Amino acid sequence: MGSGSIGQLGHGPDKQDVTKPRRIETICAKPFSMVASGGLHSVAVTTSGQVYTWGNNDENALGRKSDEWLPDISDGLDGKVAVQVSAGDCHTCAVTQDGVLYAWGTFRNLNGPLGFSPNVDTQPVPTPVAGLPANTKIVSVASGANHVVALTEDGHVYQWGDVRVQQRVGPRFLKQQLVPKPILFGGRAGRVVAIFAAQYSSWAVAATGEIYAWGLNNFGQCGFGVLHNEDTFRLPARAPLLEALGPIAKITGGIHHTMVLTQAGKVYTFGKGTYGRLGHGDQSDKLLPTLVQDLVLADDPIVDIGAGTDHSLAVSSKGHLYGFGFNSLAQLGTGKSASGDIPEEVSRPYKVTSKHLRPALRVAGGAQHSLVLAAQPWDGPIDAMET
Repeated sequence: MGSGSIGQLGHGPDKQDVTKPRRIETICAKPFSMVASGGLHSVAVTTSGQVYTWGNNDENALGRKSDEWLPDISDGLDGKVAVQVSAGDCHTCAVTQDGVLYAWGTFRNLNGPLGFSPNVDTQPVPTPVAGLPANTKIVSVASGANHVVALTEDGHVYQWGDVRVQQRVGPRFLKQQLVPKPILFGGRAGRVVAIFAAQYSSWAVAATGEIYAWGLNNFGQCGFGVLHNEDTFRLPARAPLLEALGPIAKITGGIHHTMVLTQAGKVYTFGKGTYGRLGHGDQSDKLLPTLVQDLVLADDPIVDIGAGTDHSLAVSSKGHLYGFGFNSLAQLGTGKSASGDIPEEVSRPYKVTSKHLRPALRVAGGAQHSLVLAAQPWDGPIDAMET
């Protein structure tokens, strides 16, 4: 749902804008286990581990050359079983069952294209990530807009792309950012058990329960409760405010806001509040993690969250979908009003009422669109579906 002007909705060139969740006709009969969204492209993994992509392919984020308006299988992964995927503005990653991390596309920085690796500008098809220690097995991957964070089987964290953490980033060293480098944590962190990323911020959860954050923090989106003079925390620092929320299930975010889902099913948001993206009924910024009260649902905890650039999504255990934030292209699935208007801003969680969510399971947000993984597709005629 939202804008499909570059094919990111997967409905083909004749159905570019969708204001309510609508099944993707060409793949609706296939069982999928997860979805991920880049800025202008989409990714989905079947239960058998096949990776489908669609949307903008200007810099090879799809990993294939076939029709970008419709979902198709990425090249180069024949015989591989993908168990996790992530996507950024112009890149895509997939972790296979045997612990190999594949990536394709490219990275950019504020000055334009940065490259895929020191010697490759753009990578057209999935390829194993070079530069990791020999025999390293990856168990998790997270993508920001133009950086990747990977977690190894033994609890080490690597990062690369457009990053400014524990690395020299003068002109002579830009290409070295494209080689995976270990992230070092102080204190008693020890083994890391989970990693997460927003567009320009990252988090790591240690086995000890410590949570570390780094990256862009100009609106407090790292979760420290303070701003930073240089906007960016270049070194990982502990985030006690996040630790105080209890065990974390997921952290995600856009450019300037962050969402946290606890294992108890509660959602906290913080950062920039314009467009109502924090879900508190106003547009105020929040430095402290603040509970989204309208998502505290009786006997229906939240089980997944997703964030686009300026919008937020949540799914409850009973399969209800909620959205809040920027909605100028109906990326929240609100549909149109009786007068034909689309509400541009939604400051409290909006419950998407659609016969096509039967029920919702997972969500992902892009720059101008959203993806929803549903348990069952709408089984009526396609022309009877809401648009």
